[in-house]
Amino acid sequence: MVLVGGLVTIAACHSSLPGPAVTAGRISADAASCKDTSLTDVDQEPHYQADYLERWKTWDGCTLRLDVVMTRHGGCIDGVDDIVFAWPLEVTKKPYPNLRIYTRDPGHKASDQVPGVLADAQLPAAAVDTGLRQDDRALWLTPSDGTFAWLVSTSGTERLPRGGISCA
Repeated sequence: MVLVGGLVTIAACHSSLPGPAVTAGRISADAASCKDTSLTDVDQEPHYQADYLERWKTWDGCTLRLDVVMTRHGGCIDGVDDIVFAWPLEVTKKPYPNLRIYTRDPGHKASDQVPGVLADAQLPAAAVDTGLRQDDRALWLTPSDGTFAWLVSTSGTERLPRGGISCA
């Protein structure tokens, strides 16, 4: 901890995520952190052999297991990704009663299968920060309604509909 001009700066494994993704008082009580070793111990996850999976981190910068949360890039349609996790956050095991899949389709290539993608969305007042981070983005949800998730970054807010793509 460093005191600089009356401000306290803590140097640890914190996210480098810029301002809008973290709003004081709006982080969910269910948000994972580095303290949640069952979620962050990547040595305990099943073996994944796929180059299209991307990891997420906790709000305080620790890597999360792929069986906790992942982004699957591409899949059936190039440029259409999905984010897979259970909420409240947990290691996913069969059966998957709390599993959620949200689809990110910035190019609107699958809008017939996943309506509701919105590239320039407003974050609802009831939304809370899940504490999940990927690159410069934070994942937000509304606790009372799992229909949509929001990716918040300095470049804006995207609304992602719940549901995956059907590969024909």
